[in-house]
Amino acid sequence: MAMSGLARTVPVAEVPRATARAASTNKGNLLPRAASAICGRNGVSSFAPKVRNERRYKKEISAVANDTPADAPPPPGASGEYDDEPVWTGEEERLSRAMKLGQDCASSTKMFKKIMCANRGEIAVRVFRAGSEVGARTVAIYSPQDRLQPHRYKADESYCVGEGKDISPVECYLDIEDIVRLAVQHGVEAIHPGYGFLSERADFARLCKKNGIQFVGPDPETLDQMGDKTAARSVAIGLDIPVIPGTDDAVEDLSLVEDFVEKNGLPVILKAAMGGGGRGMRVVRERADLADLFLRATSEARSAFGDGRVFIERFIEVPRHIEVQ
Repeated sequence: MAMSGLARTVPVAEVPRATARAASTNKGNLLPRAASAICGRNGVSSFAPKVRNERRYKKEISAVANDTPADAPPPPGASGEYDDEPVWTGEEERLSRAMKLGQDCASSTKMFKKIMCANRGEIAVRVFRAGSEVGARTVAIYSPQDRLQPHRYKADESYCVGEGKDISPVECYLDIEDIVRLAVQHGVEAIHPGYGFLSERADFARLCKKNGIQFVGPDPETLDQMGDKTAARSVAIGLDIPVIPGTDDAVEDLSLVEDFVEKNGLPVILKAAMGGGGRGMRVVRERADLADLFLRATSEARSAFGDGRVFIERFIEVPRHIEVQ
């Protein structure tokens, strides 16, 4: 008669009746239920079944494998005594691991007690969810215009940035002094920047470090080299890594872009020096569109990242994207 690993290793007499009945109605999901019963809500074992070389108790056959109540009489021919033959199943070791994992989780200490996300929208909500799962208190920031946005209400605490200032909503999330001031004022131990906004700003990471707050991301020195895309190009060139033809430095003057196009031809792509995620990028295919697209790229970069500088590269029509992290 086929039996589950739980039925073979954990006698019914040791399992709470409610657990046995739940298992009998859903034999395909025995392991998670068993782990829950073993580890308890706080990950501490409420009883300790033997999981290796356990001599199975025949009464458990009727309780779990046959979908009958836990207090049902043994089936015909079963004496209710121990069988001398040891039974091995694949569930035994997994149950043991589940017990240990639960105990480790219960005894672990939190790395940070309070975490702020210096962002908004979907990424902020994800950070708050992750923080809650590890038992940390979460802190949201919001611009005056975003006071009704959902991310504000998904955190344990929320505070307004840029209040009383004549700046745009995006600029509020780029106000590093105000963000760090709020973090210090309310006992924040770590700041997660999300993506975009301040995620690649070395000055923000440096200000966090100066005020004793952990920046959840690369250290300032790494961001100095990789946050600025022209600096990253320079690092690659210094290591003899081939790069696409482009400008060595970021530019804010249209005449420098025109000079590059004159020497290298079209198409080219304008990229925000401090950007990412596709923002502040424009492909130029016609000389007549250059001035307008340059203005759009710099304006979008300034709004999204607080820095309107761009650099230029030859545009690759059908590239293969290979990313290393």
